[in-house]
Parts: sequence; C-alpha cells; structure tokens
Amino acid sequence: MDPVSHACLGACAALAVLGPRIGRRAAVAGLAGGLIPDADIFLAPISDPALPFELHRHFTHALVLAPALGAVAAAPLLAVSRWRTAPWLLLAAGAVGCLTHGVLDQCTSYGTHLWWPFIGERTAWDSLSIIDPFVTLPLLVGVVAGCLLKRPPVAAWAVLVVVCYAALGVVQRERVLTIQHELAAARGDTIEHGRALPTLGNAILWRSLYRTPDGVMRADAVRVPLWGDATVREGAASERVADIGALADAGSDERGRLARFAAFADGFVLAREEGDGPATVLYDARYSLATAGFEPMWGVRVAPYRAIGGDRLAWRSGVSARRERAGDLLAEILGTTDATAEALPPTPPPTPPAGSP
Repeated sequence: MDPVSHACLGACAALAVLGPRIGRRAAVAGLAGGLIPDADIFLAPISDPALPFELHRHFTHALVLAPALGAVAAAPLLAVSRWRTAPWLLLAAGAVGCLTHGVLDQCTSYGTHLWWPFIGERTAWDSLSIIDPFVTLPLLVGVVAGCLLKRPPVAAWAVLVVVCYAALGVVQRERVLTIQHELAAARGDTIEHGRALPTLGNAILWRSLYRTPDGVMRADAVRVPLWGDATVREGAASERVADIGALADAGSDERGRLARFAAFADGFVLAREEGDGPATVLYDARYSLATAGFEPMWGVRVAPYRAIGGDRLAWRSGVSARRERAGDLLAEILGTTDATAEALPPTPPPTPPAGSP
C-alpha cells in the first residue's frame, strides 16, 4: 500500500491500543513504526539490478521482526524529555504500528514475506488494491479526529472500518474466483492456477487471471457490484506462459535469475520481442494496463548476448507506451461502459452435428 495508508494505519492502531495510557504519543510512535518496513528501499544498492523487487517487502515486512523494527523506529522519540515518562509504552506503540505494515501489504496482490523465515515464498491475500481511498480516507479521519479530540476509540473505529473493507475484498475475490471457474468450464479449460486481482482503488472491478496445464494464460475483466448481477468482459486473446529455457541455458546464472523472476510473478510470465531488435522481455502478466488483456507494465529484458563487462538482463519498468485513462477505468468500475454489458457466464456456440454444412 501507499505510505500514507501505512502511516495512518500504524498511528490509528497504536492510538487505539496505547492511546489511553500515553495519549497522542502513541499515534506518533505508531506512525513511525508503520513506515519503517519500507526503509528496505535503501537496500537497493545491494540487490540484483535486474531484479530490484527481491528485497522489497522481504524480511523487513516479516511479523517476526516487526516488534524490534517498530521499537527502533520509535526510539528517536525518547530524545524528547517529556515523552520519556513511559519509554516502554512508547516503544510498544512503535511495535504495534510496525505489525500493521506487513499485514496491510499482505492484503494486496503484490505479496510479502510476512511469514519469513518460516515460509520462504511471497504470499498474498488479493483482497485490496495497492492504492485505495476507501482504506486511506477512514484511517486519515481516524488518526486526525482521534488525536484532536483525544479519543482513542475513534481511531479504533477507523481500524475496524478498514478490517471490514478488507473482509469485503475477500468476499469479492471469492465471487470472482467462482466466476473464473465458470468461464473456464464454458471454454473447456482446466485451471492449473488462478488469481483474482483487484483493480486500482476499488473492490468492484477485478482482473481474473488463470493458466492451464498446457501453458495458456487467460485474462478477463469481472465486475462484481455489491448488489445486482456480475458482468464479465472476456479477454480478446490468450497468451502462453514464457519458456525460460529458451531464453537462458540450464544451470546458468541468467537461468536462475529468470526463474526467480518467474517465482515473483507467481508463474504468470509471458515473453515478447522488444521492438524490432533481437532482445526479448519477460513480463509479469499479473499486472496490465488492460484489465481484460495483456499489456504488462514491467519485466526483465534479456539481451541476445552479453556485452563486455555488461549483463544480459536488465529491469524494464513502464514498458508500455499506453497510459491507462482514468475515465475509462472509472466507467468500467461504474458499469457505464458497453465493455461490461455482457451476460454472465458466456456460453460457447452449439457444436453442429457431424456431417452438417
């Protein structure tokens, strides 16, 4: 999630838990704790330049380290003499704020290492978008009102609103996954692995993405209003899962790095030639400028050869020249565009009898 949401959630949670004991100091310490996990951006110089995501949302987001990191974030506040009356409670408020960070990021589809070191893979709950005003605004109101009115329960209510909204996201995700299985059945597809990914800033419009055992990926836009019937816009074309073996030799350094990228993308990877040149880009197909399609936003460029002193692999961000228009996305969310007017589920045309013209 965005830094504002993390800061406000950390402040609200700490104010709700420890505000009755140490007042607004809890909110300040919780805010610091809610932000510190994203200090992993300073680890970029030691990360693989072709895989900059590997150290983001990693061990700094793990629950097991959150109490210590939160205490570290709140420790500088002890320099204020009048705040040293309850030092352990101040450090505890930082820990509470830090604990919220990984959990909130876990609700998104990007994934975190929340359970590190016990589980090595990224996990995600796919219930919230990475930016959502229905998360940020209640928390902002909660922390401001709770501090100004000196009423910690106001902050607690704000946290409860966000928890309920995240729970709604889980319900919506399951509705989309049910529709996804109906779509696959109508097409005669077998789902090997499927995800329902929320689109930006809402819990209504979702990207349904799945792959089949034979390596075909399909993406559809599914709109699930809180009341009324769901609608679907089927993707015009499918894509095939990229063959990493065709891009790098087995046992090579490049092969291992591309395999790590594929694991990060949860196996939803596609390969496309870059322009008119011989290079290939391996894309993360989970995220697309087109909800019902494949217009990926980042990936790893694989050069055909290694330059002297260079590297075959390079990170590519913002790879599409097309910018998603906010008006189109809003129309799709509201259901005011023809793109979502198809009945659900679609049914394949009947198979003509044998021998018919």
